[in-house]
Amino acid sequence: MPLLSTVACLLLVVSIVLIIWGNQLAQFGFIVSAVLGAGAFAMGLGRAAHLAEWQVWLAGALAAGTACLLASLLFRLWMGFSTLFFMGLLVSAMVVIWQGPPLPPLRQPTAEQVALAANPSDQAPPEQVMREVWRDNETAMHQWWDEKPEQGRHVLHLAMGIGAILGLGLGLAVPMRAAALQTAAAGAGVGLVAVRILMEQHLPEAASHLPETPRAILLVFLAVTALGFAVQSRGDGEEEEAEHASSKGKAQGKRSTTKA
Repeated sequence: MPLLSTVACLLLVVSIVLIIWGNQLAQFGFIVSAVLGAGAFAMGLGRAAHLAEWQVWLAGALAAGTACLLASLLFRLWMGFSTLFFMGLLVSAMVVIWQGPPLPPLRQPTAEQVALAANPSDQAPPEQVMREVWRDNETAMHQWWDEKPEQGRHVLHLAMGIGAILGLGLGLAVPMRAAALQTAAAGAGVGLVAVRILMEQHLPEAASHLPETPRAILLVFLAVTALGFAVQSRGDGEEEEAEHASSKGKAQGKRSTTKA
């Protein structure tokens, strides 16, 4: 199997995991990252201060434990701010795609620039080649924004603000649902890319039926995101119902004991 197809298969597996279990992995990953980061930082400071080895490990353990507690408490805040940015970008991107004019196509490196990057020299290092491509794309985006009507700019700013406010409220009120939305969207994006690569590699005739226009791609992306959000939310709902039934059973048991 070609390397590109192998990577696409791995991306497809990642997208399925994100769509089905993304919110659980988001909370777990947030806490684990905080624990590992705080522990490593504390141990590094301990070694830099020339502490004894047992003191270094003790400092790392204390920092990791504290980070675990803080991360558990701050997960809601993290989801609030991350969903703020996510919803702001998502809603503004929807407005741009649906309202038009379309974004300018991103300029790709030319064959000559790719060859220079693959065989760097003092005259044209890879950083300079990529910097030129980035500068050209940045200029095109500025030109697109300058040519956009004033009303269109106001609508885009308003959409971004509304999306950001909704995202902040969603993340703070129901952080697990916010995590489900973000991970479902990430899974949808990764999955669409992986499916396109696999179909173009192995089913080129069928690949011609894939959505090509920005609006069609947006609709498919939103549909897959909604599906993933529904699947993850249903799982959270079943867990909440089980916890509610368990607490209700315990309460009834206490009442029966009290009456007896």
